[in-house]
Amino acid sequence: MQAALARYTLMLSALATVWLNGRYLGTEGLGTIALLSTGILLQVMISGCAAGGALVYLVPRMPMPKLMAAASLWIALSTLAAAAVMVVTGFVPGEWLVHALILGWMQSCFFFLQQLMLGRERVQHYNALIAIQPMSLLVFQLFFFVVFHDASVMSFVICLYLSFSLTLFFAVRRWGSRDFTWQFRGLTHSLKEVLALGWKAQAGNLFHLYNLRGPAVLLDKLVPQARSSVGVLALGLYAAEAIWNVAKSMSTVQYARIANMGNPHEMRVLTRYYLKRSLFFTTGATAVLVCIPESWFAAILGNEVSGLQQTLWWLAPGMVANGSSIILAHYFSGKGDYRRTLRASMFGAIPAACAGMGLIPVFGLSAAAAALSLALVVQALYLLWWYRRESLTAH
Repeated sequence: MQAALARYTLMLSALATVWLNGRYLGTEGLGTIALLSTGILLQVMISGCAAGGALVYLVPRMPMPKLMAAASLWIALSTLAAAAVMVVTGFVPGEWLVHALILGWMQSCFFFLQQLMLGRERVQHYNALIAIQPMSLLVFQLFFFVVFHDASVMSFVICLYLSFSLTLFFAVRRWGSRDFTWQFRGLTHSLKEVLALGWKAQAGNLFHLYNLRGPAVLLDKLVPQARSSVGVLALGLYAAEAIWNVAKSMSTVQYARIANMGNPHEMRVLTRYYLKRSLFFTTGATAVLVCIPESWFAAILGNEVSGLQQTLWWLAPGMVANGSSIILAHYFSGKGDYRRTLRASMFGAIPAACAGMGLIPVFGLSAAAAALSLALVVQALYLLWWYRRESLTAH
């Protein structure tokens, strides 16, 4: 119940934030924010190789001081790695590069603490942090955009700084000062041990990040003056992520329970329970979303928003598919089998990248949405095939 409440809070806050950005910044501003957010997420994903979801599996199995030392070092190194990737690829606009790196470091830190809490099954604190960040961002935005009449991408970035600082403060307080202990003796061995498992989990997430954000980057790079189209695609993705929050709330509990289970049959039964409910909700919500008239989107988000309904139709198969992938991926990750999620994301990325690079220069926004959807469908089919195979083998 608490997980669902936290995710609903996240969903509503995120939708309100998107509405504010759409009304006050327009689709071009939304496009810039989407690229900046991609840079932040890239750094979080790289840091997650030693400070991400694999910690949920490692917390019951490895001394905490060793985990703290290894993950802290890797978060620092990930900032340098992310900077190199952003500079070489140039997908984050130059004027926002430093902000992306600082904000990425901040989010990596409180995401790390969240995973430690989840590994100790302190789900209440984990859910509280999930709710604090988007709610505080919304409040800060309301003050800047509505009260102070200062609506700009820079104002949004300042709101991110304030929101991330508040969330990090609460994460440190909730974790407790007694748990901040580091063991640097044997640090190299500890880091290798964490990375041996963590990179498998996070490599899959990096490919999944490309599946979700890569088409927007390709659209910005391959089509002249496409920043507004990037903003429209980002709106479609924000709507999809709002729907996926329900599946994510289920998977949070599922992941923590599976990581502490020892019976494979019980793992599959639990996964099947959440999979049915996730698909039911995701399919229904997607059906409602794609039926909303274009004029309604223009009335809510501003007249600059054009082509959103068509974009949502292209995204619809991927929305439904990812509703199942979220549950299935947490089934494999929860029992430490990160190869499945890695391969699923890789297999999704390959045809999507080929289709995107070939079709986006010609068909633009529609091709970018179709490439994103294709990646998610392929990913879901692979995970479902392996889950079905394991279930049949067990019988």
